[in-house]
Amino acid sequence: PADRIDRELAETGGAVYRDECWSCHGNPEPPFRTEGDGSRVGTVTHIDRILTDRSRLDSYTQELASAQNTLYAGFPEDEEACRERGRDDGRPSMECYPARFSHFRKTWGYANMPLDGLWLRAPYLHNGSVPDLRSLLEPPEARPDSFWIGYTVYDYDRVGFVTRGPGAEREG
Repeated sequence: PADRIDRELAETGGAVYRDECWSCHGNPEPPFRTEGDGSRVGTVTHIDRILTDRSRLDSYTQELASAQNTLYAGFPEDEEACRERGRDDGRPSMECYPARFSHFRKTWGYANMPLDGLWLRAPYLHNGSVPDLRSLLEPPEARPDSFWIGYTVYDYDRVGFVTRGPGAEREG
């Protein structure tokens, strides 16, 4: 709630965001991407520049990308109509698959996304290694080494989903 925001502390955090985060994650409110500041929103930053744990990136293999490019390949909405408006090679038009992605590829980095709605995006960091905003504000060595995910109870004090305790363990 707005009445619980420490304005002085929020201004200090805003300065840190402008200095450390703005160029990749953009303006805190739309439009996120502008000339100069926020110019890298939507682009991919190479893993060597981010200096984060590679585990999530390394788990996305070329084989997985190739498999993703075949998702929904056998499910045209109306096969005959699709063939009629198909391509020269006789295959259905991509218009027949409105929800199909077809250009998955390994980028060797993470996409720079705006941080709007951040309170709903746990776990945090490019590799999902931080369970909640409270932990994100702690020094890296004080953050949990592991945590449960999948429990849908929200922790308003830590700003993220509950990741510890019997409920989280049972659901995770």
